[in-house]
Amino acid sequence: MLIDIRSLTRQAGTSIELDLEIGPEAFGLLREDLSLESPVAFTGQLMHTDHGILILTGTMKAKLAGICARCLQPVPLMIETSLNETFEPEDQKTGSDEEQPSEAYGHTGLALEIDQVLRDNLIPLLPVRLICRDDCAGLCPVCGVDRNVNPCDCLSGGKGKPSPFDALKQLL
Repeated sequence: MLIDIRSLTRQAGTSIELDLEIGPEAFGLLREDLSLESPVAFTGQLMHTDHGILILTGTMKAKLAGICARCLQPVPLMIETSLNETFEPEDQKTGSDEEQPSEAYGHTGLALEIDQVLRDNLIPLLPVRLICRDDCAGLCPVCGVDRNVNPCDCLSGGKGKPSPFDALKQLL
């Protein structure tokens, strides 16, 4: 999403209030097992400090949905985080090799692109493995039943249902 910064860059100390909704298409495919359920909401402020440096502060909220890694049931996920990012003019970002590279984002022209900033702040907050609840029993590896709904005794030495892979055992 582009933000017009012409009025902002005329004078240091000026700011604009932001209340944005960025569609899922701006984020692309985050992961195969997670998807954005609604636009990502950002509320905050963009401030021009000095020498073309812009500071973006605010709160980002995202509603996602995924599949539990254990029982394969749908799992809703709500992420809310604070942002505090700096944008420097591209001509000020290039320094000598001896200087440490700036961690600030760059900006050029009269518009500021913030999609990458929001994406960079959202991705580290995603769980590595999505689980519906801490005590999720998952699926039975023998009969495939969801053990949260119907406990089975396949792994406890009971007879249980025949496995579809029993025929393969006979071949070995």
